Amino acid sequence: MTKIIQGDCLEVMRKMEPESVDAIVTDPPYAIGATSLDTSDVFPLALPPIYRLLKADGWLAFFGVMPTAAHWCEQAASVGFKWREHIVWVKRIVIPHAKLMRGHESIFVFRKGDARFHTVRGPYMDVKFPLLLAGCLTLDALQRRDADMWFAIRRGGRIRKRPTTGKRQKAYERYKGGIVARPDANFTNVWSFLPVHRAKTGLPYNHPHEKPVVLLKRIVELLTPHDALVLDPFCGSGSTGEACRRLGRAFVGIELSEAYCEIARRRLAQPMSVELL
Repeated sequence: MTKIIQGDCLEVMRKMEPESVDAIVTDPPYAIGATSLDTSDVFPLALPPIYRLLKADGWLAFFGVMPTAAHWCEQAASVGFKWREHIVWVKRIVIPHAKLMRGHESIFVFRKGDARFHTVRGPYMDVKFPLLLAGCLTLDALQRRDADMWFAIRRGGRIRKRPTTGKRQKAYERYKGGIVARPDANFTNVWSFLPVHRAKTGLPYNHPHEKPVVLLKRIVELLTPHDALVLDPFCGSGSTGEACRRLGRAFVGIELSEAYCEIARRRLAQPMSVELL
């Protein structure tokens, strides 16, 4: 089930059944002046109805920037949420800013009751070397770098750009495919994904704060089982819904903007033939 509701999330959530949602994953407006709807006042008002809607072992994950996020965390705790984790998303591409270049965003994770993480493991390379991605624009580039490192370790610390024998070439190719062969490892709280680049993807979602679907997929997998219901009360162009659709989770999105609601509905009606960023 995938559903997009146009309206004020405070009003819509008041009409929903209590303790009916497994997780809320959202990117609320945090007053950086991108649009007229960009105000940090709404999310604190949404926290009590969010708490009411979540099941006894439900999750809340939200994006935020300082100093607004610090106040939001305090307010989340005041309505009953328990602090669980702060995840740093390293974006690999820094954003110009008046003071320091911004190369990351924060994801704050709270739980209701004694909720437990659902999926905490991923590919070894992705988990153990996230900061190496800061110097790579593609996962393929990192895979080649990782293959060189592992091949060198197995050959006694000697790095060979081009193996000189057929046997060594086969060994190198085996390690080059090691991203699949090597076991998984536990996630850290530092993740690295490229931000959405609409000029490359050609996706006309036109949202100033669109998050990559692969990032949202990891959050959804971290917090929910396959048959879960996920709510995004500030769903924008529907990226959280796309992540849920690809993972087989039910999704309800609420969006004040009628234009973005229409974009989200069209987006989620498309075939899933291509992996979206």
